[in-house]
Amino acid sequence: MLDYIEKRDYIRMTIDCAARINLDGIEPLSATVKDLSANGVLLLVDSKIPSGSIGTVSILPGKNITPPLSAEIEVIRCEPLRTQPGKFSAACTIREIQKTNAA
Repeated sequence: MLDYIEKRDYIRMTIDCAARINLDGIEPLSATVKDLSANGVLLLVDSKIPSGSIGTVSILPGKNITPPLSAEIEVIRCEPLRTQPGKFSAACTIREIQKTNAA
């Protein structure tokens, strides 16, 4: 049993790395990953993304020792950040981790 008061099914890892989002019907977006768990990701973006949007996110770690991660996502909600005007917080469900080719 885990010794923390987290109600989620999976622990969230706080991270800060670049990502690229490709959603159906929307131009590709740059994003920053703020946290990641086994079934979700929180992204910081410059524009509002419609809830229900489906597509992919490619997470690009800053170090070569960690491989990139690509996943199919669905946007659950996207809300403006009070602390950073012009930025939005997009909460997404990871629907499927996509297989990537190892170098």
